[in-house]
Amino acid sequence: MTGLGQPGEDDKLRDAMERAMAGFADAVRAVQPDQWDLGTPCAEWSVRDVVDHVVAGERFVVSVMSGATLAESVTASVGLDPHDSDVVGQLTSAAASALEAFGQPLDQMVEHPVGSISARLFLQYRIIDQLGHTWDLGQATGSSVQLDPTAVDLGVEIARAERATLERSTNFATQAGDDIETGNQVTTLMRLMGRKR
Repeated sequence: MTGLGQPGEDDKLRDAMERAMAGFADAVRAVQPDQWDLGTPCAEWSVRDVVDHVVAGERFVVSVMSGATLAESVTASVGLDPHDSDVVGQLTSAAASALEAFGQPLDQMVEHPVGSISARLFLQYRIIDQLGHTWDLGQATGSSVQLDPTAVDLGVEIARAERATLERSTNFATQAGDDIETGNQVTTLMRLMGRKR
């Protein structure tokens, strides 16, 4: 991707990840007690399922970045503890651990479901995943979520560069012929990620 990977650009990626994580945590804080079972734009996933998925994803990051195999990392990717009512606490703790794990050099290769990729690309995937799921929560609950503009601009750049991979992913399900250019960065990003609403 143009520019990313240049000196200083990795810190911009980490900053975008931190901003995206903070936005997701804010969206979770806004969830009302009667909204956890609401459906979301992610087919068959409730609000709780989306949060569980993100927490599991943060733990997947920690395992992958420790050098574990893909199989080991999938096993380590546990989501929310149903016996712990502090959902935000669980989320922010997992997010902090993931961000710390991405403090390592990003040139190293890691195992990922799409294949062997750089830790830098893995971080980029996590940024757009986090932004997408923040939007999902807003759509599900009717709350006005705020996606950080800097992170969104970077997310659009990432998603455009990785569109061929996204088109092959069941998580994003974009198609080559989809009309994604909208003049609005958030809407464009969501369309790049297969969100149709």
